[in-house]
Amino acid sequence: MPSNAEQLQAIANSYVMDGTLREDGLRQVKMHIGESTFPVLLGHNKLPELVGELRTLDMDKVFLGYDENTVVHCAPRLEAELERQGIPFYRCVMGVSEQNKTMASLDHILETFLKGGGSS
Repeated sequence: MPSNAEQLQAIANSYVMDGTLREDGLRQVKMHIGESTFPVLLGHNKLPELVGELRTLDMDKVFLGYDENTVVHCAPRLEAELERQGIPFYRCVMGVSEQNKTMASLDHILETFLKGGGSS
């Protein structure tokens, strides 16, 4: 155990998430990366509300990136909700292991994105 374990635990215990509970039951938290911030939405059993949030964005399609595990467990519910709400999407599935994190995999992802009509 690190010598500063108690100090780290105290920091973790005192952390207060910078966020608010919205009327639709989603929690909106502010993510900080360097000086930049952006909103992140969290919710339990709130898939319709989360997918509905996509309608507020300036976009034509949603690009879904899965690995071989998440496509099995996440895609059926997520893609059904996207279809139900009439939000167009396309997907790309990559391998699970570290050996799939290659330039060839990146090429495959980008090629799928561009063939699906992705631009920026």
